Amino acid sequence: AIRVPNPNPKSTDPTQKASAVARGWIRIFRIEDHALALALAVMLLLPLLEGLLRSVFDTGISGAINIIRHLGLVVALLGAAVAARKGKLLSFTAITTFLKGTPKSVAQLISGSVATAITVLLCAASIRFLITERESGSLLAYNIPNWVVLLVFPLGFTLIALRLISVSYTHLT
Repeated sequence: AIRVPNPNPKSTDPTQKASAVARGWIRIFRIEDHALALALAVMLLLPLLEGLLRSVFDTGISGAINIIRHLGLVVALLGAAVAARKGKLLSFTAITTFLKGTPKSVAQLISGSVATAITVLLCAASIRFLITERESGSLLAYNIPNWVVLLVFPLGFTLIALRLISVSYTHLT
């Protein structure tokens, strides 16, 4: 996982002082966590609100089903990025539980490299998909273009790939 120094700038140990890069990563982590929590909350509350509006006011939320579907994609990608950050992303590492020392490090490096390559390919495909969606002009709801929500794909895959690289690199040291 990405190692972030202690963000306490008052620390007397120079190795524990947070660098600008570490503070940037911490900000990204917080944004991810909050965005994931918000998407989950909206996914849970939107159907409840929809049901309440239908039963009380005989109206609903336009495009609620599509919004929930797209939020599911957001949750999946952000959840995977958070799992990668915490080193909990599933990959081809089952064999490493039986290995020790250098063979284990080599297996983890190979596994991380394959996972990174696949993630980079998925990122490239998601960019192509995003361009196609943008050109189509399709709307999610309330004049929000589909492609705006789908930005989570290349962003999520990029974060996952960077974290997989980071984890693979730490096995070399």
